[in-house]
Amino acid sequence: MHFALISLLALAPTALSQAEKPAPERAPSVALQGGIRDLITAPLFAEAGDGQVWVRGRDYRASFGPEGSTFLPVFGPAAAREYPVAFAVRSARVGEAQLAAAATRVERRGDAIALVHPDFTEVHLCGLDGVEQTFVFDSLPGAGDLVVELGVVTDLVPTVSSDGGLAFEHATLGRVEYGRAVAFDARGARTPVERVWTGDAIELRVPAAFVAGATLPLTIDPLVASFSNSFGSPDDSNPDVCWDGGHSCYWVVWSEYTSAVNRDVYITSFAPNGDQQSAFGVDMTNEDWEAPRVAYHHAGSRLLVVASRIAAGASAVVGQLIHTSMRATTGPVLTISAVGSRKRDADVGGDARSSHAAGSHFCVVWSREYSPSDYDVEYRIIDWDGTPVTPVVLVDATAADALGTTISQGQGRHGVGLDTWTIAWVQDAVGAGLGAIVARYIDATGALGTTSGNFIVEPATDCAAPSVTSRFQLALVADGQRPSIVSYERETNGVRSLHARVITDGHAYSPNPLSQVLQDVDPHLDRRDSRIAGGLRAFYLAYSQPYHGNVGGSDRDVYYMSGGISETSNDAFIALCERHVNLAFSAAPEGTPAVATRCDGSPSPFLDEGAVVWRSGGSATGGLIQGAVVDSPIDQNDFKWAVGRQFCDANANSRSSPYAATSSSWMWIYGNQGQVSQHVALCQDLPVNSMGYLLGALTPGDVNLAGGSQGRLCVLGAGRYVNLVQSSGSSGTFATSSYGQSYPTPNGFVTAQPGETWYFQYWHRDSVSGVATSNFSNACSMMIAP
Repeated sequence: MHFALISLLALAPTALSQAEKPAPERAPSVALQGGIRDLITAPLFAEAGDGQVWVRGRDYRASFGPEGSTFLPVFGPAAAREYPVAFAVRSARVGEAQLAAAATRVERRGDAIALVHPDFTEVHLCGLDGVEQTFVFDSLPGAGDLVVELGVVTDLVPTVSSDGGLAFEHATLGRVEYGRAVAFDARGARTPVERVWTGDAIELRVPAAFVAGATLPLTIDPLVASFSNSFGSPDDSNPDVCWDGGHSCYWVVWSEYTSAVNRDVYITSFAPNGDQQSAFGVDMTNEDWEAPRVAYHHAGSRLLVVASRIAAGASAVVGQLIHTSMRATTGPVLTISAVGSRKRDADVGGDARSSHAAGSHFCVVWSREYSPSDYDVEYRIIDWDGTPVTPVVLVDATAADALGTTISQGQGRHGVGLDTWTIAWVQDAVGAGLGAIVARYIDATGALGTTSGNFIVEPATDCAAPSVTSRFQLALVADGQRPSIVSYERETNGVRSLHARVITDGHAYSPNPLSQVLQDVDPHLDRRDSRIAGGLRAFYLAYSQPYHGNVGGSDRDVYYMSGGISETSNDAFIALCERHVNLAFSAAPEGTPAVATRCDGSPSPFLDEGAVVWRSGGSATGGLIQGAVVDSPIDQNDFKWAVGRQFCDANANSRSSPYAATSSSWMWIYGNQGQVSQHVALCQDLPVNSMGYLLGALTPGDVNLAGGSQGRLCVLGAGRYVNLVQSSGSSGTFATSSYGQSYPTPNGFVTAQPGETWYFQYWHRDSVSGVATSNFSNACSMMIAP
């Protein structure tokens, strides 16, 4: 297993010293850090489709239109609102001769934006740290002083310093500075320009003597309109990620608070080795895009970024296509659901089909407010080129709130024909933000249906935060359908735990209390922000939890677990192959992870790897965006996956570790469930240099301190792999290979029969205060497939 850490945006949060928090046992091997000031190596431009051109520099945004230019310092979430400074030419004259001052059009010329007036051109050269504004006159009718009056509208306070400097300031957030000006002609002759602040305008005056002797064109050049600010707090949040199989990279989308009421959206990509690629804007306007999500369409070489666009108490679901080959937005912003009542939790599923783009689409889902106590689920199918395929379709019309709507990143096709997206949501009947978990399959053609309609995944009414995988490749024995996994959280007294269920269309299999299976140092830790992805034969589930060394503190860390599905003849369960891996273990609080797998963005049948991204540091409004490439410890090319269902808690062992969250030995099994197949049992977090062996039995049990040991015996009437005694060595691990044709019993080795369920557990040496004893791992069950 390997993973590489990346960092997309950085404003360093206040952090404890690393000496105050021990290093994790399984730490990222590569760490890259940067920030938006590093990612924006040149100004970012976007044309909004309404005649406006937008630009983003390091510390500012600006828009340009026939009405003039508007500069917006990026103050961040500390600013209660935006503080624009709008400039517009009110008049221009030479002596008594008036020039036509109204701009007629806007042109982008590389890094420059030109506002074309009938008698002169206003050019803004956009740089990383500011904008240079010039006025170019190719002809001058008349004689006398050349005067340009530039009207200014802003809520910032204008100040003129003793040396004549002009700025527009906020008392705590920062300021916009307007530099001094010069005039020069075609020969290079120069003269200072008198600049006067009149109270609501800037007057620029070129002396008549210079105008009379100038060789045209004559240019007025205010040196720089530059911007400085205090940024408030770190302001990047809501990351999402998907895999681009056509270009072998991950795409990460996130929002940045330019103020407390406006979030812009940016996107970047990174290679599987963690190498960062350039970023560009998805939305840099004054439209507030909430919680962006992204999915990939393989045949169309497109991404679709969707979000709820919030304005004046109303909202719309909007989207923007990204051309992955061109690394740029393509086409206008799509209105997927029109402006109206509040819409939230917008999410999007893509398509990894490889043959052709025709007939393959994106699916966008969201929750819509029909009344203050009734949100319903809606969706719409969008073609890869942005064309709507269906109208808005109502999925859930109950009186309960339908919140937390989510969709699988893909359909899980992979050469087995048309398939379906899986959607899930919380059905909140009491208005507490918690409720039962409901799911639905949506056909790839856009039909709401298949066979079963909406169905209950988890009936308990204390659930939240559903997330869902694409459909797995192999069908279940129980019903012949290809399954998905829905993860969710359950809340008790404000503390959440992780749960999951395997589902097929219309049916949910037995619950899996994953927080309990993890057997952490504290099974009651508050685990939340969970997101799951998968769909080939493996899944990744990312989440956050408090730092175990200070459970009541504000420091949360990001973890992930991975695994597969273990079947019985009439049920299906989660089978883990990693109980938790710490991805973010710094002294800064981390949370809100998102996860993607390669199989959701590629037609290849052998891509189980994935990536996790999350917010690090900051506050509820944002922080850093970081990420890690993850790889499940399963050899997917040999058609092996996690098949052992964990059960029966293990007692703590004597393992000495600064990382207290692995205080018991823990096992898993991979292979497949066939009788003649090889199965490999692995055990980790053992005391070092401890001797032990695997046990196998047909009967489960639960005998604490069995035989005077320190452990819990979970298998009864067990046979022992005494011919495979091994040492845990310095790594504290065991690995044992076995076959269904040769399982141990007290009376010798036997052939396991199809339909039988076998139970496995490790016994190992241990000690208490230096006195030798023994212990057991947890246990795994596995049915032999018919």
